[in-house]
Amino acid sequence: MRLPRLLAALPLLAALLVPFRPARADDGATVVVELTGFRNDTGRVMVLLYGSEDGFMRDQKKALARALSPIRGGTARVELRGVPPGLRAISCFHDENDNGDLDTNWLGIPREGVGASNNAKGRLGPPKWKDARFEVTAPVTEHHIKISYL
Repeated sequence: MRLPRLLAALPLLAALLVPFRPARADDGATVVVELTGFRNDTGRVMVLLYGSEDGFMRDQKKALARALSPIRGGTARVELRGVPPGLRAISCFHDENDNGDLDTNWLGIPREGVGASNNAKGRLGPPKWKDARFEVTAPVTEHHIKISYL
């Protein structure tokens, strides 16, 4: 009769032997992005975080993280949680018509506002990874990006 009680208590005993680690909302850093310079509060801002040059400013599907935020009073704020340490870069755009895509003209020039980390600017094209990249090392990293309309 004692053996079934002992077997029933084994999971509890095993749980007590495992070191306690409090649960956290995220195990990575938080990247806080403050955005300004919007020409209106229509639509939302899309913020994309990239972990490499591959797809930066060209392919949303290659982003490590993405967030949409409403615009109020010409500003927006986004928090990206659980970002692993390393080199990262942010691209963002004012999705005025809320279709999820950066709208461009027939030449590929954006019709909606755009921005990048470090307020990197492009010459005859989008900003380069090397100009927008930054290191995530601290628990919280803040970026201030001014949206530009071309």
